[in-house]
Amino acid sequence: MMNRRTSLIGAAVALTAGLPRIGRAQDDALVSKAKSEGEVTFYTSADTLNAEACAAAFKKKYGINVKLFRAGGSQIAQKLTLELRTRRLEADLTELSDPTMLTGLFRQGAVDPYEAANGVALPDGFKHPKRAWYGTAFIFMHLIANKDKVSTADEPKTWTDIADPKWKGKLVWGSPNYGSSQYATVKGLIELHGWALIEKMKANETMIIQGWPEAENSVASGERLVGGDASARSFRALERGAPLRNVYPADGAIVSLGAASVMKGAKHPNAARLLLEFLLSTEGQAIYAKNYVYPVRPDVPAGGSLVPLKDIKLHTINYEEAVDQHDEIVRRWTQLLER
Repeated sequence: MMNRRTSLIGAAVALTAGLPRIGRAQDDALVSKAKSEGEVTFYTSADTLNAEACAAAFKKKYGINVKLFRAGGSQIAQKLTLELRTRRLEADLTELSDPTMLTGLFRQGAVDPYEAANGVALPDGFKHPKRAWYGTAFIFMHLIANKDKVSTADEPKTWTDIADPKWKGKLVWGSPNYGSSQYATVKGLIELHGWALIEKMKANETMIIQGWPEAENSVASGERLVGGDASARSFRALERGAPLRNVYPADGAIVSLGAASVMKGAKHPNAARLLLEFLLSTEGQAIYAKNYVYPVRPDVPAGGSLVPLKDIKLHTINYEEAVDQHDEIVRRWTQLLER
């Protein structure tokens, strides 16, 4: 696992010449087994547009139906917890906007590690050391500002700038109770600046909402002037003409690596593995790139409107710590800002 302060940029731009390719015999065998299973149930917290596009392309290519359950990371966590407790697992492949829960599920024996052939193309920091999960999407969390009401001179330049009293009553934030990327962001803020920053967000009367879409709407409407957002979402909002401006904190935009795992005891294990291979393939990653997500494969170019990663300082959270600290961080955050 990469050190939490180690940027993934170097790995993301690594040369890919000579990468091993999936063997035809192995590929044919997996496809045959997957087709015999007939369908795959895919739980994902990815943006609906991206999730539906991947599901449709997979079905078109292999003729395998994808039963898609798309929800926030916390909703998926609750659903999976219940299914595992009652031994009525429905998910075959689970994709979340942060590997924290998948790492926890692996510890519990609920994930089936898989040596994905297309996973060879991913740098080490984009996959679990024991292949419990693979990165599928490179997303990072940053600030957004209302471009009509906040000048570039006045906008916060770092995460600590949102503690300035001038932002009192003007901030909006997504709750870690509802999304995995939102939890990753809070964990990152604590790693960078401790609970003192969270307490100052409380003092500044930060409005807490469920997810980043509400934050975008609040900032775009002028109800609030500054908030947090995910890179993929903000790029889409800008493309739609929303009056927003992305702000990449000088102390490090927080990486929220989308990741996927094959579930142990899955009803359609081969279809799940094939879907994972598809998501990690150049074809699958091109779909992510088209939908404003940075590909995890360095041999797939990012979309034209995406800011080059080399121009953004990044902070990667400690995923192992994130598992151990999850309940305490969410509990303390909730007491401070949501009660």
